[in-house]
Amino acid sequence: MVGGVSDGNFFHNALNGYEKFGLCSESAMPYSNNYDPKNAPSEQAMKEAAATRAASRNTIKINWIIPWNAGKRGVNDTELAEIKRVLRSGNPIAAGSGHSRLLVGYTDDPTKPGGGTFITEDSALNRFDEVTYEFVRKEVCDVFWVENVALAK
Repeated sequence: MVGGVSDGNFFHNALNGYEKFGLCSESAMPYSNNYDPKNAPSEQAMKEAAATRAASRNTIKINWIIPWNAGKRGVNDTELAEIKRVLRSGNPIAAGSGHSRLLVGYTDDPTKPGGGTFITEDSALNRFDEVTYEFVRKEVCDVFWVENVALAK
């Protein structure tokens, strides 16, 4: 986030940043282990990012299951079913809670709270873990998946 004190952020802000600026390769703006708010992209990186954004306009679609809404947490039965449907189709789900999660699979299990678990890549843990359906029903704030519409044609 421009003007932020860390490199963390919310999905909706990251997607707005992509829409505004695009995305460049790591070679155009190498990853840094330390956050530096003064580290600005070069003109070359900005041009590459804009070109990537322009090229993706008709190929990448963001599908919101739950758009971010300050103060709203949790998913209902219909939204939970949609998350599972998208996972069955082979697409991961981005889910915001206290931090970013990528849901990559699930297992129905009536012995688990809420009736099952999701396999998740957890940004806070930096590893795969599991969260229960109950956790997702109560704690998730925003949920979306990215579709490559060029492949769907």
